[in-house]
Amino acid sequence: MEESTGSNSVCFEEVDEKITLTVKGHTGNKFSFTMKRHETFLGLKTAYCESRGYGDHKNTRFIWNGKQLCCRDTPNDFGIENGDVIDAVLSLRGC
Repeated sequence: MEESTGSNSVCFEEVDEKITLTVKGHTGNKFSFTMKRHETFLGLKTAYCESRGYGDHKNTRFIWNGKQLCCRDTPNDFGIENGDVIDAVLSLRGC
């Protein structure tokens, strides 16, 4: 069996690469957060809600490019890059 010596090379992003994201609230306030690309958004949502006194993170929706980000999603799932801005929207529950 022969080994192929072709010039096919694959570039892999470092799994632990950290990125800094900005969360922009409905009032225009901004919150910067650094996380690893493979970490879920649960930590980001929790930290944002605690810093703003919003209570449970389930009352806040995070939107990026028109897509809702769930707690189990990661930046890698959406191709989110360093410096991207995520919008935070409070969920209101009525009668």
